[in-house]
Amino acid sequence: MDAVVGGPKSRAFLAMLALNANEAVSLRRLTEALWEGSPPPSATANLRNYAARLRTALRLIGAEHADRLVAGNGRYQLAVGDHELDVHRFDTLAAEGRGAVRRLDWVTGERLLRRARTLWRGDAAEDVPRSTMLDSYLVALDERRLTVEEDHLEALVALGDHGTAIERLRRFLGGQPYRERAWRLLMLARYRAGDVIGALAAYDEVRRVFADGFGIDPDVSLARLRQVMLRRDPWLAGNDVLRAQPGRDDPFGEEALDVSR
Repeated sequence: MDAVVGGPKSRAFLAMLALNANEAVSLRRLTEALWEGSPPPSATANLRNYAARLRTALRLIGAEHADRLVAGNGRYQLAVGDHELDVHRFDTLAAEGRGAVRRLDWVTGERLLRRARTLWRGDAAEDVPRSTMLDSYLVALDERRLTVEEDHLEALVALGDHGTAIERLRRFLGGQPYRERAWRLLMLARYRAGDVIGALAAYDEVRRVFADGFGIDPDVSLARLRQVMLRRDPWLAGNDVLRAQPGRDDPFGEEALDVSR
């Protein structure tokens, strides 16, 4: 359901209730989420106003939604049905997509993960003022989005859609340069597309990114992958490489590691 609820604090009020859908949220937690340690004397009265605005917005959607917001015992609760929230649909599709991938059904996995990622239209609650309490929910939600993006990119690589995967990986890494799994997928996509030099260049790039950002090298699994690529190992052509645990399931491991080459 979609509801227009007003200004930033009203949106934060709705976000806190939606993130705790079907659970009673105390006035104390709502106050902390909206004002973070420095609430005004009118905080409780303001919360009642935000609740009234939300009820009005729900009523405008349809009379059947008028009782969605329940108040009592110093708490508010937003009643939400199964799959009415995008985040619920997203989590269900993501879980089903990963299940298909685990069964090596890459076609079904790609379709379900694509549906999950298209539910997003930006960062989590991007028009809501953030607080430490809200961040505790939203950072985890953003991480789930980024992981599904990588899951879907992995499915594209498995299905041989290397051009699409490379283009999207470049955009993805432009905003998330420290996602080592995405760098691994970029190396694999370029290698499988026949661009071995580009795959090795991606490793050089991720080393520079981590050196500039943290003064360290990325995870050693990327160096191992580079070594396997230098050997042109046939293992890289199969999708076992996508399901492998880096450094444990690859065919060479520590003994082959030589990042100076």
